[in-house]
Amino acid sequence: MLNGEEHIFSIAHITTLAGYMHYMLTGVNAVGIGEASGMFPIDSAAGDYNAGMLEKFNGLLEGRSIPWKLEELLPKVLTAGEFAGTLMELGAALLDGLLPAGIPFAPAEEDAGTGMTATNAVAPRTGNVSAGTRLRRPRKVMRFGDNMREVAVTECDKVEAQSKLGWQVNTWAVGGLVKVMDEVTEAEVNAHMARYAEKYDMAADRIDQVLYQAREEAVMKKMMDQEGCMAFSNTFQGLHGMKQLPSLASQDLMAQGYGYSGEDDWKASAMTAILRAMGEGGNGASDYTYHLVKGQEYSLGTHMLEVCPSVAAGWPRIEVHPLGIGGREDPARLVFEGKPGDAIVVSLIDMGGRLRLVCQDIHCVKPILPMPNLPVARVMWQAEPSLTTGVECWITAGGTHHTVLSYDVTAELRKDWANMMDIEFVRITKGHHGGGPGARPVPLRPGLEAEITPLFGTREQGKNLMPGTVFAQRILRRRPRRIRGNHDVGKTKKAGL
Repeated sequence: MLNGEEHIFSIAHITTLAGYMHYMLTGVNAVGIGEASGMFPIDSAAGDYNAGMLEKFNGLLEGRSIPWKLEELLPKVLTAGEFAGTLMELGAALLDGLLPAGIPFAPAEEDAGTGMTATNAVAPRTGNVSAGTRLRRPRKVMRFGDNMREVAVTECDKVEAQSKLGWQVNTWAVGGLVKVMDEVTEAEVNAHMARYAEKYDMAADRIDQVLYQAREEAVMKKMMDQEGCMAFSNTFQGLHGMKQLPSLASQDLMAQGYGYSGEDDWKASAMTAILRAMGEGGNGASDYTYHLVKGQEYSLGTHMLEVCPSVAAGWPRIEVHPLGIGGREDPARLVFEGKPGDAIVVSLIDMGGRLRLVCQDIHCVKPILPMPNLPVARVMWQAEPSLTTGVECWITAGGTHHTVLSYDVTAELRKDWANMMDIEFVRITKGHHGGGPGARPVPLRPGLEAEITPLFGTREQGKNLMPGTVFAQRILRRRPRRIRGNHDVGKTKKAGL
């Protein structure tokens, strides 16, 4: 344009390879917001191209007799789920009639699908899906305050997390949150109260406590949206200037897809957001206590007050009760029991130079006893392959006390995600041991192997180990630095690191 090249005056529109294929099939010049962000800066709040930068670009056109404005050339920006046209008759002909004309199209996103099609990587009766990877790239985690004292396991190497996972983790002062909270309007508070009335059973007689939670939620949501954050964390040790621990506020934000974890465990909060994006339910919790009756072993998962209502079996209730930690007023919170069904719990840990995702299969049940003295949200489950074996595998794998639970996302999907992120994966599940210490090494990648070794016992004892106790403890290093790989604990053909 600045050189006055002739073709500039004949441009009809600009798009990407994926956008071009979409246009040829539907006649609609539109792409998804992620695809569009690679063409021109996006205003995340408006969900469209940055108006100020468009104006600045168009200012360069003045006096050049160019017959278009930049926004007239760029494809329309759409978000996931928006209607993006239908397959034209001409488009159906280009596909040799494999799909009927008239079927709806989603916005074109990324060029991975285009590349698979162009390289003939799509096989009959198969599909190619990427879930949870888009969310992990451009987003941020907002920490209110710093890491909780004496809980170092919730911390992680932020450089490694940003390099491997694309997570940008930054800290915002709690005092800054309080300052903005004082600026929240009554209309904003009332909007959140109306949402509470629609979504939950108001069982609280101290409405002022609920109103304060609505104010906390309004400011946290506003700050995260302004910064483009997908998740947040805080700790009850860092509530300077606040009257209540954000409990109902955090739970309702989780219900809207934001990730959260207490004790400033930003790894668990980001993982919650990703599991919420990949499935309907993602819930941060920790093993609160155990039921140790032989043959009836259960774990009770909760985390003080902040458990996502997406896992509730019934209608969550808003209640106000005292909280013995934090030194603040009695907070309003959601109280409910988790629904029964098969699920997983995962924990992302820093192994010192590499990241590992530990995943355990569980079966959630209706709580076997009433808990009138535990007025919090909770989920009860049975661990696979058993509580005692599962605990041993979990500790040996390095799993932390904070987990993220999901009914909808499977262990296989988490393994695929770990593969895409190039981090380690360990699964604790039903299975059979792989023999004793002399078992055949399992290759991880060229030059690296893991040797299947029982968690405990001698070689002879290893022959009689119960299902699920196989774990790789010894690494055969043929390279001097990092060990990476994906492994299923408790399955003969795989081994964990």
